[in-house]
Amino acid sequence: MRLRQTLLPIALTLAACSPVPGQNAETPPLDSSPVPTTASIQPAGTTTSSSVPSGVDVDYPICDYDEPWPAAPDDWYRDTPVYVGNNSPTDEVRRFASGLPGFETVWTDRDRYGWVSAGFVGVDVSEVQKLLEAEFPDDGVVAIELPYTRDELGQMASEIDAQLPEDMHAMNYQEIWGRVEIFVGLLTRENVDVAATVAGDAPYCLMGLDPTEYDQSPQVEEGEGWVFLGVVGGWPESGTPVVMTDQQATEDLWFAMGFEGLAATLDFETYVAVAFPVLHSGSCPDQRFDGVLITPDRILPEIRDITIAQSCTSDGNPRTFLVGVERTLLPPPPVRWAGSEYDSQALEVSADLRTPGSSLGDTDTRVIELDRPRVATGMPLVMEPGFPWQLIVPSDCDLNYLGEVNGVGWHLAPDSEIPGSWAALAVDGLIDLEIELIQEPDPMVVLNAGGQQAVYLPGEKPTAACQP
Repeated sequence: MRLRQTLLPIALTLAACSPVPGQNAETPPLDSSPVPTTASIQPAGTTTSSSVPSGVDVDYPICDYDEPWPAAPDDWYRDTPVYVGNNSPTDEVRRFASGLPGFETVWTDRDRYGWVSAGFVGVDVSEVQKLLEAEFPDDGVVAIELPYTRDELGQMASEIDAQLPEDMHAMNYQEIWGRVEIFVGLLTRENVDVAATVAGDAPYCLMGLDPTEYDQSPQVEEGEGWVFLGVVGGWPESGTPVVMTDQQATEDLWFAMGFEGLAATLDFETYVAVAFPVLHSGSCPDQRFDGVLITPDRILPEIRDITIAQSCTSDGNPRTFLVGVERTLLPPPPVRWAGSEYDSQALEVSADLRTPGSSLGDTDTRVIELDRPRVATGMPLVMEPGFPWQLIVPSDCDLNYLGEVNGVGWHLAPDSEIPGSWAALAVDGLIDLEIELIQEPDPMVVLNAGGQQAVYLPGEKPTAACQP
């Protein structure tokens, strides 16, 4: 058998998730949130395909959180003020607007300089706009007409949810766009047809999982270059993979982790036993061992998350997979074994275990620190004002336009310039900068490196001139 060798691309993302309208339409937080596991399907006639699961070919309405937010007429907006943090007068607007007929909710529109949008149903929003401008003459506030009240959407969601099969649900609605969100589980033709039949004429969108990526096939006993021996909760004491070259050592580890013994005996002439520690979400516990990946600097387990759920919490719970790996497929020593591509430590084995039946000596293994790769930071960014972050950019970047931070495009200030000394700070083609977002008294972004800084002011959002 031949082990599949894969070069894993490594990416560093410093952007937090966008808020989900309808679940919380107040001022959205700027810190990180659990990342949904759902993939969304495209509506008929759309051309953007980056978010379409490869195994899905349907044309039902997508729950797209990247689509434009409802907006007022263009002439209701101004170029100022610009809100870059959570400094817009959301609470004040909510208190005032809650006394007006038809008021439903408020939200911060990051597509329009962080202005406050106040949503109303069943009233003339042009008249409401006059009241808002009179009450908040120097602030950025607009009235938006919404199609349904929260009570109406909530009632529709309850009625749809009650008729859906047990593994589907409609517990959320998006009041800003006026639709019920239906999670269908796997995005099969059968499931989306069921959801469409139940929803009928109600406004809805669908979310679900690619059936080719989230299948729940049972764990197989062997694969290309490996055999499955077992899985347990918890980690080995070292917190890193453990490599064993005889049955007794393997049984001892299994017993130390709380289990009596292995169900199978491994042929150690052909295999080494490896305990791979991994993490799983507490709300999405289902995983399957699918293979072993050999990268240029380490060997990793290929773990597939197969819980069918709309979202997974970001907590990490320990689990260990025990497998046998064919000796002849190991690279020359030293060999580094890790639980994932993001691990900061690995087990380094200096002995050549490719020889049939070879064993490990007391000094043949050690736990080492792994260097984290320096990868340029992607845009857009979401960050809290007043808390500097690391920003890594390619040395050949044109930084006159920095990119999008908190929904605002940032351009080099007329009285600022890119310090020439920054070029000398480049290491491996990358420059390490510090970025800080300042919201008061005037919004700005400041980049610092080597004691020199550049200042950026808010403006339009063209395509970034430099992306990693």
